[in-house]
Formats: sequence, structure tokens, C-alpha cells
Amino acid sequence: ASAPGSSGQSAPDATSFVSCWTRVTTAQSAIAAAEKTNPGFVDSILRLTLLARDIVEMILDGTSGEGLGLPRLMEPFPVE
Repeated sequence: ASAPGSSGQSAPDATSFVSCWTRVTTAQSAIAAAEKTNPGFVDSILRLTLLARDIVEMILDGTSGEGLGLPRLMEPFPVE
């Protein structure tokens, strides 16, 4: 069955998800080792790649305001 709003592709099963997640975490560990840093830092940096281009440009230009800067974006997500 197709997932709602999808382009006709069926939703991945749990095995596919675990396989993909394993590849992602392995890649993060490899990047961390190559850069001599920890995987948590790599995860923080990779999250920034998900920001919209206009937000990235505002941050780099310094026009994003005080609440939306790199230090704030590097903080971990709150767990509630």
C-alpha cells in the first residue's frame, strides 16, 4: 500500500528503516573519525543541511536576528 501523499511508492518496512539508519550512523562515525571529532558534533552539523536556503543565507549574512543564529541551531533538540 502507498503511504498517504506519496508518489505511489510503498512505505518502507522496519527492516528497511533499520538498514538505512545503520548506514547513516556508520557514515556519521566515519566522518567523525576522519575529522577527529565525535559523532554527536557531526550529527549537529548534518542537521544544519536540512535548513532552507534563505535561512542559511540570513544566518551567514547576520540578518537572522538573535534567536536564529548558529549557536542556537547547534544546541541539541529538547526532549520533552
